Amino acid sequence: ISGVWGSEHMGAWTQDFMRFLSERDVKWSSQSNYIAGLINIMYWAEADPEFELSEQHGFSQLQQMINLRRQAESHAQQDNLYKRRDKNWISWKDANLTRLEAIRVYK
Repeated sequence: ISGVWGSEHMGAWTQDFMRFLSERDVKWSSQSNYIAGLINIMYWAEADPEFELSEQHGFSQLQQMINLRRQAESHAQQDNLYKRRDKNWISWKDANLTRLEAIRVYK
């Protein structure tokens, strides 16, 4: 397992995997979840005393993967800002005004 997870190229491979997912229109939130799974495997591998994290560009593979997950989470949050709301959705202000109007009409 250390041959793959300990490779200095793991961060780049993870980035390639994210690119692969993007090309298939996988949502950023799903990409973040996939990367979180890879990070958990990396933590598991890191617990082995014989496992060594290598570094590329001054960052360990784990740090690179965590950074990629943070970027995916950031993109997911941005996507949520612009996603279409359900046509039946109303704001809290509108819901409160409707409630007050219903109370007024009832009395």
